[in-house]
Amino acid sequence: VDLLIVCLKYNALPDALEDIQQIVDEHTLVMSLMNGVDSEQIIGNQIGMQHMSKSKPIVNLLGMKLKKQIIMSISNLIYKQS
Repeated sequence: VDLLIVCLKYNALPDALEDIQQIVDEHTLVMSLMNGVDSEQIIGNQIGMQHMSKSKPIVNLLGMKLKKQIIMSISNLIYKQS
């Protein structure tokens, strides 16, 4: 995967870390669109901080209405809890 966008409820992140680690390879860039100040650090500790992208500037450009639509769509594509 070239780009992995992580958008989960904060309490779902621990269960998703193993799946994220399996998807990421040496060339993958990971962007967290999650609320919370430490989600990027938590993911980066699992896969390596060199894979993490700072997403806040990108999210701010989208605007609230568009952001909600994109996040809902991406969340459904990236990770569905069973």
